[in-house]
Amino acid sequence: MKKPITALIAIMLTAMMLLTACSGNQSTAETKATASTPDQAAVGSQDNGGSYDPYAVANRYDVGSEMFEKQSGVDYGTLQKDVTYYSSVAGDNKQVNILLPAGYDESQTYPVTYVFHGFGGDHNTHIDTDSYLVLLYGNMLDKGLTVPQILVGMDMYTDKLADKDAKTEEELRFIYDKAIKETGVDLMPFIEEHYPVMTGREYTAVAGMSEGGAKSLCTGFEWLDKFGYIGAFAPATST
Repeated sequence: MKKPITALIAIMLTAMMLLTACSGNQSTAETKATASTPDQAAVGSQDNGGSYDPYAVANRYDVGSEMFEKQSGVDYGTLQKDVTYYSSVAGDNKQVNILLPAGYDESQTYPVTYVFHGFGGDHNTHIDTDSYLVLLYGNMLDKGLTVPQILVGMDMYTDKLADKDAKTEEELRFIYDKAIKETGVDLMPFIEEHYPVMTGREYTAVAGMSEGGAKSLCTGFEWLDKFGYIGAFAPATST
């Protein structure tokens, strides 16, 4: 069970890196050619002063682009959008998007992965209709590279929703911090009550990128008894 869940988190890392680090104008052939000569790239990344520029070295990715595309004949599961629950920490209702895997059977139990968005996002960022993560997970499951599990797209905004648009960036960061407590106090009990998820840290993961990566680390370590897997992708730890 551990290897397939770990595989999904590892591929999520690659997916998020692809979205944030790849140049949209660089061809696959150019990428392969550059990646095959790392020493030359490294030499070219040094300026006249001899300092090393890591951003001048091309990234290499081993996941084919077809894994992020909608494929004919693949069942991508069932997406439940804007599922509402009450958050005692926020003092208001919050929403999540929930992806049920292909072949979902409510009489069975499933591992669960909670997914945080980056700064300024919401529960639709990663788990949405034909979003990259929904397609990636569906293609992986179809190829037997992961196991059936439930994905939960979370919203880090943990306060009165009516006041959201008026919040400053500094205020939002403080409000996002409350999602660490809220995940264990309100969201997880709601999911465990309404969906057939396996309980126990060996069946439960949390993941996110940027601001969500930092929150994944904080949430995973805050609730060590609940989370056995943490996927912190390019975590933004500075505020």
